[in-house]
Amino acid sequence: EDGAMTPAANLTLAEALCTHKTNATPQDKVDAETVLTSIKDSAPPEEIGRVAATCDPKLPEKLGVPAPPPDGTAKPAAPPPKPHRHHR
Repeated sequence: EDGAMTPAANLTLAEALCTHKTNATPQDKVDAETVLTSIKDSAPPEEIGRVAATCDPKLPEKLGVPAPPPDGTAKPAAPPPKPHRHHR
């Protein structure tokens, strides 16, 4: 069923299509683009852009989502560490 997969699962599927161990075929990239297009309104645009860029650097623009920065800092920032209180 089409409704059985969550947006997160579809993001994972699209990323797997583009990054599997053997080179992604042109059909894999088309399939990934179809998946990403279908979840565009239900997943964070930054995540769609990150996954789209793994398929084709021009795909985020084609889908109308933000492309990840070229330095790879698109992953969500970790919260700052809490200060340690040393007991003496």
